[in-house]
Amino acid sequence: MKEKTKRKLRTFVCLLMIPVFLTGCRIKTTPLGVFAQILEYASASGSSSSQSSHHGTYHSEPASTPQPQIDYDSLGDIGTVQTIMIYMVGSDLESSYGNASLDMDEMEAAGVDTAHNNVIVYAGGASQWQDRGLDGDACTTLLLTEDGFAPLDTYPAENMGDPLTLSSFMNYCFDFFPADSYSLLLWDHGGGPVLGYGVDENYRDLLTLDELSEALADSVGAHMTKLEWIGFDACLMSSLEVASVLAPYADYMIASQETEPGWGWNYAFLSVLSDRAIPGDEMGEYIVDSYMDYGEYVFDYYPNLYSDLTLSCIDLNAYAEAEDALNTYFAELDTSLDVQNYPKLVRNRAKVRDFGSYSSDMNYGMVDVLHMLELLGDNSDTAKAAIRAVESCIAYSDTNMENAGGISICYPYQTDEDYRDACIEMQEYLGFAPNYTRFLQDFYAIQNGDTLLADREISNAHTSVTTENDGTYDESDITLQLTPEQQANFASGGYYILCKAKEEGYITSEEDPRADEMYLFIQGSKRVTLDENGVLHAAYKNNALYMEDDDGVSDIPMILTESDISDVENRYLSFVVLMNFDNWESQAAKLQIVVNEDYPDGIIRNAIPLSDDDDVQSASKQLIRLDDYANMSVAARCSYVTRDENGDLLDFFDWETSKWMMGFEVDLTSDYRTVVQPLDHPENYVCIFFMKDSQGNVSYSEMIPLR
Repeated sequence: MKEKTKRKLRTFVCLLMIPVFLTGCRIKTTPLGVFAQILEYASASGSSSSQSSHHGTYHSEPASTPQPQIDYDSLGDIGTVQTIMIYMVGSDLESSYGNASLDMDEMEAAGVDTAHNNVIVYAGGASQWQDRGLDGDACTTLLLTEDGFAPLDTYPAENMGDPLTLSSFMNYCFDFFPADSYSLLLWDHGGGPVLGYGVDENYRDLLTLDELSEALADSVGAHMTKLEWIGFDACLMSSLEVASVLAPYADYMIASQETEPGWGWNYAFLSVLSDRAIPGDEMGEYIVDSYMDYGEYVFDYYPNLYSDLTLSCIDLNAYAEAEDALNTYFAELDTSLDVQNYPKLVRNRAKVRDFGSYSSDMNYGMVDVLHMLELLGDNSDTAKAAIRAVESCIAYSDTNMENAGGISICYPYQTDEDYRDACIEMQEYLGFAPNYTRFLQDFYAIQNGDTLLADREISNAHTSVTTENDGTYDESDITLQLTPEQQANFASGGYYILCKAKEEGYITSEEDPRADEMYLFIQGSKRVTLDENGVLHAAYKNNALYMEDDDGVSDIPMILTESDISDVENRYLSFVVLMNFDNWESQAAKLQIVVNEDYPDGIIRNAIPLSDDDDVQSASKQLIRLDDYANMSVAARCSYVTRDENGDLLDFFDWETSKWMMGFEVDLTSDYRTVVQPLDHPENYVCIFFMKDSQGNVSYSEMIPLR
């Protein structure tokens, strides 16, 4: 890797490698038009005909009457039977990766007490099944026996994004597998409360929250019963909005705030099923602990698969009190919301823990409720009451993340307007915390209203660079002075580090007459602080992260963005293309790289697949093993300095793109690693600040030489 690589690449490759800096479950992602696609698919998908049953509805009557394997007579007068219903929407998680089949293997290996418990799977929604002899053109009901899963009934493929399909399955279980305790597990992709759950690959459809509510009303509600728990082995579903839908129909919800890794839940928890009905909070603790324990086990053996993990058990019987307390707090906050305190509110919202943005290609607007109340609440009595009420409904939770308290809420920020409007529409039709919804509407009204900051340009602001050695690296404190008005309306900021391509020896004037104008993007970060004097600070260590393999250290640094700010480590993203030359298989991916005390030279945590197709948006559970590929290509975008009509710099990603990209390749079959090294010539690097005001307008500074 010692030799520099210069390539003239087609436009689509240039676009592929551009870091997505300000965007943010099991996930395949499409970066644009997400909600429009979902609306299109949802409106285009038809519903199957239904047939009335004595409880709820069926699509069609079962082909045969299943014979439960439980010997009910042996249980005596007190029934202790449990039925766990698993709605398994295979999607690409099965057709491409076989994850559903693997989880069914786990269920079989758990050693379930099938003499007292029914575990019933309804499997469909995948174009093909990697294992288990299932047909992609069918949906199959399977019963777990002591010898493994046995098929009970098979139907032509039904739309698993249709609420009637879910209610039909549940009514089937209620009618043919009676029990004292019922639970429901929903398996697949998840996209949070706005997008919903379950991506049927054959019908290109999913279940929105109103459809999930409809399915539960037509099954659990029709039977006038209540489930012990409803679980989501899916991403981003632990939210108050989801809880509001489930509360009438279950005692507990088990779900993740964050995206889940590809392996999902650890189904060894089924081994605890016995001859007694296990309460939902107790089962929730088993599920959470087994999930976290298995994750840590995987990370110990495969550090490159490290993922952020969250899982919570929510007491749905305590949900109403939490919603009421939250509603009271936001009524108070909305009353005080005006253009004077709005900027402070925006600054605090920008600091709240977001979920899904670091591990996917989309900003879902999902924030931790407790962290939000802590930052927005100003220690008020109503905020404290809301915190206590929310904490009371979190029966059990665990995480390896900062500021992940157990349950989220949708508070879109820096999302497109379609997604923001969809969030409000979702909350309105659910009747969720109306004062919170009204607060969001008023918040966005100010955001889109009259301009609050007349002079937001920072191109002429005073800047400075002070460099000191911290014992290892020369660390620069790069500063930019804001005006009092800019300070008052500051929301968030960040910086880019660019490299002068000609001075660093990457290009010559003979190769490109405009070489003097050419810069490479090296790093972007939102790690900035604003002091009480209105000075914006960026602390840059004058180093870069490189790749090293058997051929040596790359001449060009890794291209990094840092949008997920942590107090204990630097969390970077880097876009790469993975390749196998034997079959010319390629995969665009996003590497998660962290630098911390344990890994001062950095470590690749995992690789997340990226997709450019138009599938329904969801968050990707599937991770990539770099060992499955032979080669990794990294490219840096080269652009010419570009200014607007007033002579101010545009965003680097709006600069005129040159025909050049600088890059290198890494041999993934060798002993490769990341290394952090000081910049040899910091005088060839510049910093550009960007500042976002409270209404989302962005301005850019002039280039600031590091030396």
